[in-house]
This record gives sequence, structure tokens and C-alpha cells, in this order.
Amino acid sequence: MPFLADQVVPGAAILPLKAQSKRQAIEIMVQAMTPAAGIDAQMISEFVLAREALGPTGLGEGVALPHARVPGLQRVMFAPAVLEMPLDFGGPDGRPSDILVMLLSPPEASGDHLRSLARLARLLSDAKARAAIRASRSAEMLLGHFGYRLTEAA
Repeated sequence: MPFLADQVVPGAAILPLKAQSKRQAIEIMVQAMTPAAGIDAQMISEFVLAREALGPTGLGEGVALPHARVPGLQRVMFAPAVLEMPLDFGGPDGRPSDILVMLLSPPEASGDHLRSLARLARLLSDAKARAAIRASRSAEMLLGHFGYRLTEAA
């Protein structure tokens, strides 16, 4: 299983993400991830929104982790964002989310999908990590909290 840094889509990190609704935030994230995904954005949106309709992806403490298994993807990937205006992702504490991490996986990668969800949830459950993510002033800083360094990509 690759480290989280190997799964991040660096060009899709958004700070700040400006959206008026949960749907709009998801669609903006999907558009940002589409070049790396290499498949149709509308199809990705449909899968993410269908998963969201099954149950909320808010984890609480201002964190949401929308995710989906999408046919045609070649690898597990995720992108982080910090919302300019917190939105309701149905967190169990009733708090709107300002940290958003979208995870996309191929359907056949169920094990990697679940492990990635668990790793992201574990990272985002840490109050110090959440505070550092919220304090990010650039996409590079935001990515660094997920173990990614832009210089590593070169």
C-alpha cells in the first residue's frame, strides 16, 4: 500500500475552496482531480454524489471525506481542500466542514480504498493536524500536512 503522499493529486489541492453548497464543493474538487483521473468529470461527480446520498461523509470536527469507487480509474487518489465557508457534510457533531478531502479509487481496489480512508480519517482525527491544515497559507503547505513535498515530484 503506497503512503498517502503517493496518492495525493498535487495539482488538485485547493486553498481556499470557494463554494456555496456541498454539491458545488464536490464538483469543484472533481474538476480539479479530473486531469489526473483521466476519465470524464461528470461520471466521477455522479459516483461521488451517489455515495454522498447513501450517507453523510462528514467525520465531525469540521472534516469531510467524500469518496467513491469509480470505474476507469487506474489508481487510488485523493486531494485536500480548505473551504472558505464551512458547509454541512452531515458530521455527527452537527458542525459544518471546512476541511475537505476527496478520495477516489478504482472499484477493484476495495482494500486500498478502505486503508486510505482509515489513514486519512486517522490523520484528520488529530486536533494538531487539523489546526495545521487550517493554518495553511499555500497549496504546498496544505500538501505537506499529507506528507507530500512538491520537490519530491521532480
